[in-house]
Amino acid sequence: MSPRLSIPLLVLCLLSSLAVAKPLQTARELADINRGRPCTETNFALTATLARPIQPIGNGILVLDDTGATSLILDNRLCRTPLAAGDLIDISGDISYQDDGRAHVTARAMKVLGHGTPPPFLDTDIAGILSGDYDFRLVRITATVQDAFVDEIDPRFFFLVLQQGGETIYAAAPCTTKLSDRQEELIGAIVTVTGYCDAYRQKNRRHMGRSVAMGSDCDIVVIRPASSNAYDVPDISSLRDVTPDEMHARGRHKTRGRVLVAWHGDTFLLKTDDNDIVRVETATKALPTAGDEVEAVGFPETDVYNINLIRAKWRWLSPAAAPRTPDGPIPLVSARQLLSDEQNRAKMNAERHGQLVRMEGLVRALPGIGNDNILYLESDSTMIAVDLSATPCAADDLEIGSRIAVTGLCVMQVDRFRPNAALPRVRGFTLVLRETDDITVLARPSIWTSATVWSVFGVMLAVLCAAFGWNISLRRLAERRGRQLMRDEIATVKAKLQVEERTRLATELHDTLAQNMTGISMEIEAANDLRGNAPKPMLDHLGIAAKALKSCRDELRNCLWDLRSQALEEQDMTTAILRTLQPHVNESNLSVRFNIPRTQLSDKTAHALLRIIRELVLNAMRHGEATSVEVSGTIDNDKLRCSVSDNGKGFDPQTAPGVLQGHFGIQGIHERIDELGGTFEITSADGKGTRATIAIPIPRKV
Repeated sequence: MSPRLSIPLLVLCLLSSLAVAKPLQTARELADINRGRPCTETNFALTATLARPIQPIGNGILVLDDTGATSLILDNRLCRTPLAAGDLIDISGDISYQDDGRAHVTARAMKVLGHGTPPPFLDTDIAGILSGDYDFRLVRITATVQDAFVDEIDPRFFFLVLQQGGETIYAAAPCTTKLSDRQEELIGAIVTVTGYCDAYRQKNRRHMGRSVAMGSDCDIVVIRPASSNAYDVPDISSLRDVTPDEMHARGRHKTRGRVLVAWHGDTFLLKTDDNDIVRVETATKALPTAGDEVEAVGFPETDVYNINLIRAKWRWLSPAAAPRTPDGPIPLVSARQLLSDEQNRAKMNAERHGQLVRMEGLVRALPGIGNDNILYLESDSTMIAVDLSATPCAADDLEIGSRIAVTGLCVMQVDRFRPNAALPRVRGFTLVLRETDDITVLARPSIWTSATVWSVFGVMLAVLCAAFGWNISLRRLAERRGRQLMRDEIATVKAKLQVEERTRLATELHDTLAQNMTGISMEIEAANDLRGNAPKPMLDHLGIAAKALKSCRDELRNCLWDLRSQALEEQDMTTAILRTLQPHVNESNLSVRFNIPRTQLSDKTAHALLRIIRELVLNAMRHGEATSVEVSGTIDNDKLRCSVSDNGKGFDPQTAPGVLQGHFGIQGIHERIDELGGTFEITSADGKGTRATIAIPIPRKV
């Protein structure tokens, strides 16, 4: 290498090595990436202490290095050795970025260097967690459990809602049967939880904020149990002056009253002693029945119109103590009265919420798959949902189009309160049935509805179209059959005319040419008898002329037979071959297997094949002295293949007599096959029989 080139090359290599990004080497840098700091690094390598395996995440680990910072590393699947808090490890891997910008720190190689003391937990409070100073650190906090529940998105997790000094955070642990059974016990208790401060932005709950991730249910220690009486909580009447934002933070409250209706298997509506209407969503599937006096305790929330309870539990005070019949007449209302005012302006009449009403209308949709036991009633050209979840059999005898009267509780459907919304949106009203008898059929749908009329009209139109199409099909079929009959008749007449013409021609040839050739043959025989001392060449020529004339007479005889024969009219080639050979060969010495449909052969090709096969069979019998002849034919690779085999004495094809010796049979076969564009081969040897093979392209009948 030239010295001039080596120096720039070394400089280029040095610059390239400097341009390669170094891997991240501290947990603090990884922690910044976990928090969402943009960076361009794609790998990391560090030596750190294992702070804790993270069980809720499954494959994640928390590491702590000499800088005092901790970081979360996901997808650790390479280490075969069980890990424990305090282990000193060498770990390296990749940093990738997803579409939403979140970093994914993935371990690719890890080695345990030794074992040490687990890092201690840092005591803090909820405010410290929310400040961000404890991100990915091991923490211990003491707070009140405001709520406890199994995660609705992923039932593998159990959540605690912790409250302290007006601040609230979530704490998550792997869900176990033990934790599920302790759900009621934990609500209202003061507990100490240990875990790590999770600041990682989760995919499903990216806006949940910081939380505490625990390793097991052992990380929850009850410091002071909740009250043994779950109903020893304030009444919701104390929340009348509380804002919606503060209401849920107040914890569980209770209410009592008479059940108006229960539906959906988890919801009931009750009327309190203060005549307030409270909607209760239970945490269990057990429900009271209408008329029961109950007490319910749950978490309060408001839709601005009413205070409701969610994740509630309830108990009977006096089952079925109140009568289920209304105190007065049930008002008859329409959809317009529920959804508009006197000037027909849109208005949700909230005063109807919780009232027992009667409504009449037409059934437009019955309960079915996908509509959750909902019947849709048309009143004043407006659809009203009728909830049948408490009485699913009430619609068994109904038909779409029936006019019915429905008696049920009017329930206003209001969206849950959203802090950023001015007011919750009212979606409408639903009538909730209490009993099967709450539906009365006023009139069944008429048979001659517009749908029925259109259906009958459609059926009649379809029948007419089918009859018209059938008529056209019959006409076309008759035309096709007429044309076919005409073609068959023409073919029959044509065949008859051909037979008559061949018979006439055979008669003419027999009466003229055949007799003349017989006369010539007799003259040659007479000349041969008078040869005397004639020269030998002349005698040889007379012999050749006699043989040629005999061959011509035989050929003429065959032609006359063919003209009179009906073999060409046969629809089966095997029958046609047997019929052609019948005058010359004993059928007991002949085997024919010709698997070629006659319809695939033109008359010219069929005639040529019959003449060729006859010539080969007669040669085998006369000259080869064969006692058995096999004729076969088939179609192979778009070619017609035919063979004639015998068990005769055979001959040498190279020295066989030909035209000069007065033998024209083989030459005639070659000429016929050449005209068809095929090939002809003879395989024979003295004493070993003869096999003739023919191959011609598949001809199409014209």
